[in-house]
Amino acid sequence: MNPHLKKLFDYKQRAIQRTSNPIAIKAIQFELQMLEYISGDIIGLEEQNKILADKCRTLEEAKAIAEMVSIIHGLSPEVIRDYYQCGLEYTLQQVEFLRQENQIVIPSGLKKHFK
Repeated sequence: MNPHLKKLFDYKQRAIQRTSNPIAIKAIQFELQMLEYISGDIIGLEEQNKILADKCRTLEEAKAIAEMVSIIHGLSPEVIRDYYQCGLEYTLQQVEFLRQENQIVIPSGLKKHFK
């Protein structure tokens, strides 16, 4: 749980212990439920943020590699991107053809890329 929400959650639990008014207790319990719900949303968003950060890092690495290749070969990054895109499309077409002919075994680690 987020440390700020945890602090607020603990404060609300202590407030329940201090009060004897049933209406106030119900209201505080509702607030606690909302804090738990918000905490779940925050955890989900933090996980999505980590995934996006990893993807961004991977894209930055790919961009750096493409720039190095373009410098070495004297090609523009767009030409290299188009070249690899054509190769990827050709590979996917070959995989689909072999799959239709039942002549392909895809390693389990690569199955997620060939659905």
